Amino acid sequence: MKNIFRTIVLCLVGLVLMTTMATVPAAASIYESGNELTENYFTVTNAAGSTITLSVPTTDDITTNEFTLVIGGVNLGTITLPDMPKESHDFVTLSVADLAARVPGINTAIGTYEVPVELIDASGDNKLADGSTITIVVEEAVPSKNVPTAQHLIDDVDFEDEVSPEDQVEIEITLKTDEGEIYEDVTIEAWIADADGDRLSSKVKTNEFNLGKLTDDDEKTKVLTVTIPEDADEGTYYLNVRVEGEEDNRKGLLSIVSELDANGFDNELAVERNDHSVKILYLNYDSNVAAGETADFALGLLNNGREDQAVKVRMSVAGLDISQTSGSINVQVDEFAPAYFSIAVPAGAESGEYTVKVNVYNEEVDFTKTYTLEVEGAGATVTPTANGLAIGADATSKQVSAAGGVYLITLTNNDASAKTYTMDVTGASTWADYSINPATVTVAPGTSEIVSVYLSPNKDASGTQTFTVNVKDGATVVDSIGLTAQVSANDGPTVTSYITTALQWLVAALIVVAIVLGIAWAFKRESNKE
Repeated sequence: MKNIFRTIVLCLVGLVLMTTMATVPAAASIYESGNELTENYFTVTNAAGSTITLSVPTTDDITTNEFTLVIGGVNLGTITLPDMPKESHDFVTLSVADLAARVPGINTAIGTYEVPVELIDASGDNKLADGSTITIVVEEAVPSKNVPTAQHLIDDVDFEDEVSPEDQVEIEITLKTDEGEIYEDVTIEAWIADADGDRLSSKVKTNEFNLGKLTDDDEKTKVLTVTIPEDADEGTYYLNVRVEGEEDNRKGLLSIVSELDANGFDNELAVERNDHSVKILYLNYDSNVAAGETADFALGLLNNGREDQAVKVRMSVAGLDISQTSGSINVQVDEFAPAYFSIAVPAGAESGEYTVKVNVYNEEVDFTKTYTLEVEGAGATVTPTANGLAIGADATSKQVSAAGGVYLITLTNNDASAKTYTMDVTGASTWADYSINPATVTVAPGTSEIVSVYLSPNKDASGTQTFTVNVKDGATVVDSIGLTAQVSANDGPTVTSYITTALQWLVAALIVVAIVLGIAWAFKRESNKE
């Protein structure tokens, strides 16, 4: 009986492993091709025990996390990058002494060493920009008497320590030197990071300036402005300041201040979100348009507050007597929501620059951003769109996969009364199934509504396909828009995959039958023995 149960267990384990292996998803990856290293300049003061950390920009364009690291032409082995996306990622920490032992061109002696660096994927492609290098400056293990420390140069740091997303933080840094000391080509760099050192903001840097011939009562103050990202998370962050320059014709790192409280200053700042906050993340539009034509606007809203919001967007163009208001747009916390506008520029509009005002508002939120629209004056009479309708799309051409694609059609009613339109599609039935939501829509005067057109390509559809979305007032087509789909080859289940799946199920069924027969045979044998 023990042998029977051992056999049953082994069979079941094998069956589970077969099923698991068939369903493990491929890992996502987030590393961007063709970008230089985020950090490529390092200073170390004790080469025997110092390390450097490399960072690389990240995105979601690459399909692997495994790379070969090559520095100075030397293969340093395979590294695995994590899946969590950030603006940049510190992907490997290297010992300077180990690099010096393995890579020609790097030494632990005092000096400057520059070597090429590559990240090679499985296909042999370098994912960093051509010519990417790292520069390592090795200094004395103990700074000389004339090399200033952070405490020596930075006399005061003043900044706002309670901020919100999208705020601009002014950092006032006051430097002092001992009498008679002179430093040339000095720069100050500042940024904000979290407790792990991951940057919240971009780095900002002063131009080079000279610092010296100051008495005990003299000082030099510089102001840098750092912007808090619109989507910043709440929490505690830390101000970082780095001062760099030349003294006695010797280039070196004068000061790295990662914790300002080491100098008697508190470098903490708190990012706190407002309860109600919606920001314009982008506004994409063609800034040049001819009189009589339609200008399409694609707007992105980001909720960087603490509560979900329902807002409206009003777009107006001063001097053209144009004003449109969207319906209610729901934007959840940390989520993005699009809005689309199409405005018909009057045929008689004069050439010039016009101000476009975009107002986002509800009972708690109310802000306006302005943009510029360049209009080329009328050269010929243009017939206004029938029924005062303007039609646009988020894109007239899209890549559509086998899983399908969505086109967002914006209907704008420039008439003085509400209009009800019905939608249909022509030219798609031979290569795709489609649906329209809503198929009938009422547009109030001076407002816009969005209609979604969903396409699901047939299995044999591929290449460039065209179709038309028609807008009808009753039985009359009042406007239409031509669209293009670049259909990817259908990667869905093939005959071979169906056969493979069937065989897998057949094998599983045979295993189950074998187990049942084995159990029956075993029990029969035990009965005969008795």
